This record gives sequence, C-alpha cells and structure tokens, in this order.
Amino acid sequence: MSKLDNAVNFGKVTVLNPYGSGNTSIVLQAGQGALLPTAPFNVVWWNSAVYSDPSDDPNVEIVRVTAGGGGGGGDTLTVTRGQEGTAATAKNTAGGIYKMAAAFTAKVPNTDLYNAFDGGGFHGRMPNPSWPKAYVNNTVNGNNDVYTVPTGRIAVVFGLTVANFGANNPNYYVQFKTGGTYYQWTTAAAVGASPSNAANVFVGMICLLQGEILSLHADATGMSAWFNVIEFDSATTDITRGLITSLSNGSNTLHTVASGKTARIMPQMFAASAVNVGSGGVQVFNASGGAITLIFYAVPSGGSTGVTNEFWTAAPGNLVNTNAFLPGNLTAGDFIVVNTSTGTATQTAMVVLIEQ
Repeated sequence: MSKLDNAVNFGKVTVLNPYGSGNTSIVLQAGQGALLPTAPFNVVWWNSAVYSDPSDDPNVEIVRVTAGGGGGGGDTLTVTRGQEGTAATAKNTAGGIYKMAAAFTAKVPNTDLYNAFDGGGFHGRMPNPSWPKAYVNNTVNGNNDVYTVPTGRIAVVFGLTVANFGANNPNYYVQFKTGGTYYQWTTAAAVGASPSNAANVFVGMICLLQGEILSLHADATGMSAWFNVIEFDSATTDITRGLITSLSNGSNTLHTVASGKTARIMPQMFAASAVNVGSGGVQVFNASGGAITLIFYAVPSGGSTGVTNEFWTAAPGNLVNTNAFLPGNLTAGDFIVVNTSTGTATQTAMVVLIEQ
C-alpha cells in the first residue's frame, strides 16, 4: 500500500545556484537539507526576492525530491521537475533568491490519502478510478456488449442489477469477451415478467484487461441491466488476476504470487455472509456439457498439490459457476491450482488478487 509523504513543519530552504528548466540536481545552502523531510516528498520552488507568496510567481514550480534532504540525505537534492500540473521553468533571474518549501500540495490529499486509506485498503490500490457507463436499457436478442476496457486501464466488476418491465420474459447471463471469444460467467436466469421484476445479481468478481469486453446475453428484447464497474490505471495498480479460459484435464496452475510480493484474494461485493466479505473466491464456470469434479489447492512455494493444501472441492453441473472461498493470505511463490476431472470442453477459471 502507498504511504503518505514524510513531512516537517516550516521546511523552507534556500537554493544555492541558478538553474535552468532541465536541471535535476539542485544544491542548497550548506546544512539546509536537514530542514527538509526524508525523501521522497514534494516542494514548492519560487523566486522569493520578487514574490513573497509563491502562488504569485508565474514561474512557480512543484518538484518531487527523490534523494537528499532530511534523514541524512544531504544538501544536494535529486528532483523530478514540473509536478502536479506545473511546468519546469528556469530559476535564474538576475537578483533572484530562490527558495523551496516542503508544503502541503495537492498530491497528499488526492493521491496519498486515497492510496493509503480508500484505494489501498479493502479493495486494493485503484489509481485514478472512474465509474464508466456499463449498462443497456433495452436488450437485443443475443449479445449485448456494454463496456470495453480502454487502453492503459483495468476494470473490476462487482455486481449487476437487472429489471424487466416489458411484455417479454428474457433469460440472461453474464459473459465477457477476450481474444475474440465470449465466455459465459453466470448461470442463465429469467428476469420475470412485467410489471415489477428486478434483481441484484451476484457475479462474484470479474477482472478485465484493456480491450476485453463485458457483455450480457439475453434471449429476448426489453430488459435493462446495470453493471457495477470500477475502472483504473493498469500500470500502477496492485490488483492482478489469474485467468484460464479452457481448463485442461487434471491440475491447472491459475496464479503464482510474484517474487517479493504477498497476496490475498480480493474480497467480493453483494456478499450474503461474513465469509464472502472477509475473503474472495476462485471461480470456475463449467461449460463442459456435464457434471465435473473440481478440487482447489493453495500450494506453498516449491510444494505440490495434496490433501494438506486443498481448500475447496465441488461437483458442479453443466453451466454452473462455482465460487471457492480462500480466506488466507499467500506469499511469494505460492500458487493456486484448479484440478478438474475433465477438460474436454470449456471450463473458465478466474481469480482476482490484491498483490503488494
């Protein structure tokens, strides 16, 4: 989880030399590095000889200090220029006295606080979140594609609300599309006839990557569906997934925790019990054409599957979604295995994890 930047009170220093807009190694007056926080942190840099208030300086700049400063970092700062919407500008006006202040900038409430508490807590880190349109107000008979993940983004689907106020009685199921193929994810169900049929639908947890499509299949017109989707940046998130779109007969490694990381399965929404809230599930949708036997394992690094690391077993019928809950945490090299008694047709497995 991301933490807040370090801070000090009255952390103001004087820059020793003039600098251009491209300099990234900045020397302070002797001994003043100790007045600043321990890196990393942001500072405001301006010409105090002309502007007593930094916000009045048209060339004011926020820079990020990545080395130097307090905690023994010293009087030479390594900085990244032009942060938080400011431009990198020259700090070399004749007669100028350029100062830096370790101030409370927008990064702290908008990024640090979000990542440390909301985005870095119950649901893992979701940088730059948005809530995209993901609904259909009048289904067609067939595939209703409601949302495509944009480039550089990732999305998590938490739930679905459906309603039918028309003359038809549609059957529907949730699916997603990856690699040009649709994969069914929930059991087909009927909305019910008019006038007052609506339902909240448990979809477990779906994680989609850029270019993948969230879709609802219906066999009649007239129903409405609203998905609960959160979209966020993929490059800096702590959320990851394991996905196998066609399980093979026997053991299938669904996900291995990365080196240096720990992980837990992402808790689920629309939960009906405490175990659902406190843990997440490994999900398998069975489209094999008949009943199968599933065994789920959480295997320690370097180990192998066996009864000592089995955490769930199920025997679902055809077109059934099985959700195997795993409340424990995983460490680097640990891996999740799904064993199926038949791999002759499509069985889709997914797990969504917070891995930090």
